[in-house]
Amino acid sequence: MPLFMLIVYAGGPYLLALLAGLSVIGMRELFAALSPGKRQNVHIAAYAFALIYYLSLFLGSGERYVFPAFVLTLLALLVARHAEIGVTDVSASLFAFFYAPYLMSHVWLAREAREGRWFVWLIFICAWAADTGAYFVGVKFGKRKLTPLSPNKTIEGAAGGVLSAAALAGAYGAALYFTGKETEFSPFFAGVGALGSIVSQIGDLAASAIKRRTGIKDFGSLLPGHGGVIDRFDSVLFTAPAVYLMMRCLFNAG
Repeated sequence: MPLFMLIVYAGGPYLLALLAGLSVIGMRELFAALSPGKRQNVHIAAYAFALIYYLSLFLGSGERYVFPAFVLTLLALLVARHAEIGVTDVSASLFAFFYAPYLMSHVWLAREAREGRWFVWLIFICAWAADTGAYFVGVKFGKRKLTPLSPNKTIEGAAGGVLSAAALAGAYGAALYFTGKETEFSPFFAGVGALGSIVSQIGDLAASAIKRRTGIKDFGSLLPGHGGVIDRFDSVLFTAPAVYLMMRCLFNAG
């Protein structure tokens, strides 16, 4: 994790390459869950277009054409290999591409945006402060179950996660102010933390829903004690585009 955070700080092609690698691993984990035992051309196409997508981001042009080209390629494969490829296989490939490479790429987009060197950390504050706060508040005060998807999660814990993320994000904004690194966004950090933490918890529950539906405990075993890439970054995958969109829509920071 320290190495990951160092690369986020560095940004640029180093971060983009790391995210591309994590995305490919995440797609592999999703295919193992959604299409166990299968290794199809549509999966290979998904890996290829994920790398093309990240290359287009690096080059700064063409990324808007990657997804339409990917869809057309999948449909062409559906026609050419109709005996072995079904609509569900195509759907799984589309979902894996969107869930891992596309959502993950917003970490880089946020880092490279105006004031992104400060704003990008809100992605991780929202995700991990919400998770930590929800756990401790839930253990201490949790009584009402939040959802059957995760029996250990409570409404009180979810509220604690929102408050924890808002408090930590606000403290981060204050720290920037007192160290002379204040940005025009700093006064809004607490609000971004609160909204981002809600999205973060939805991301965590979405991953739980996929695992329950596919009958798996973890998406992978790459990270000892944490499962796979999707297990570790399920909240970040949702929080990254949410924070980036807030930067773009609220602060015109893209």
